[in-house]
Amino acid sequence: MVVKELAASGGDGGTARSINNHGQIVGYVDSDRTLNDKFVNTAVIWEKDGTGNYQVKNLGTFGAEQATLREHQEINPPFIVGVG
Repeated sequence: MVVKELAASGGDGGTARSINNHGQIVGYVDSDRTLNDKFVNTAVIWEKDGTGNYQVKNLGTFGAEQATLREHQEINPPFIVGVG
């Protein structure tokens, strides 16, 4: 097993919730860019770049106060389950 560090968007941290067979990881990060006791969770997906390093893509809150992605399925078409 290889452990890879996932980039965050600042703030107090985040959580990876699911990975698919393409290596895409979904979850959330605290995106207030401040180390404090307040969490502003936004949905993210981590995908490998051309060098094999994971890059984070912040998908926002989908209009809600906070959001998280929970699952990424491998069906046709693929879909992501989240909560906003």
